[in-house]
Amino acid sequence: MITITILAENRPSPTNPELIAEHGLSVWVESPEGNYLVDVGGSDVYLHNAEMLGIDIGTADAVVLSHAHRDHTGGMAYLPESLKNKPIYCTNNLFQQKCYSVRGGVRHDISAPELKIAGSVPKSPIKLILAENFDYPQPMANNYLSIEKDGVEVADDFAHELTVVLPTSEGLVIISPCSHRGAANIMETCKKVCGEERVVAFIGGLHLPDYEGVEREAAMVAEAISKVAPEAPIYTGHCTSDKAIEVLGERLPNLHKLHTGLKIKI
Repeated sequence: MITITILAENRPSPTNPELIAEHGLSVWVESPEGNYLVDVGGSDVYLHNAEMLGIDIGTADAVVLSHAHRDHTGGMAYLPESLKNKPIYCTNNLFQQKCYSVRGGVRHDISAPELKIAGSVPKSPIKLILAENFDYPQPMANNYLSIEKDGVEVADDFAHELTVVLPTSEGLVIISPCSHRGAANIMETCKKVCGEERVVAFIGGLHLPDYEGVEREAAMVAEAISKVAPEAPIYTGHCTSDKAIEVLGERLPNLHKLHTGLKIKI
């Protein structure tokens, strides 16, 4: 069995007022391959919520960072001693990558905290995949995101984004915290790399924020997902707005909304 717990997410727990919500995502994974902390949100909230939920994150076999944005990596500044000698799986130079976002005409630095990670990273026992299929659209909101490359600010191609894949006898469990390369592209790549057509569950944000036109984009995303994984349960939240979730839910019968403290058993 795989148990996935949402340690931190934009939406508060509907039943546990002790849990703190924040703009960010942190996911705790318990699997036959081991325990993994996937992303750490934007602050130390994941630590508080883990304690409230009775989860000892010191038992993690590794930390996985899906991409360089601060709302997924900011919590590294509060990483407890029990995890500082554990492997950290991420793309090369993630902590040196400069990332920017434009909101309301204002440019914001959303880079990961500048940390020096010592030592080499051993081969991961779980699959970490960079989406390379581009048959389906990528999120339109990517147009407001950029990176610094060779001293020049350019459009972010999200070569720093990894997807966590847990193969099971039933199919693939896919954890894609922001899906900047497009959820359907990510699922299609994972299926090809793993040689497995079945998707047991997809968990993560779809990068469909609240903006004029998001309903139309959400309908397109739903159509793409229904082509690559028509029966898979889709658990989404974080960067997926309520407007988008409403449209997705009308088209994807197995859609579920993430919230802080949610526990998913697979």
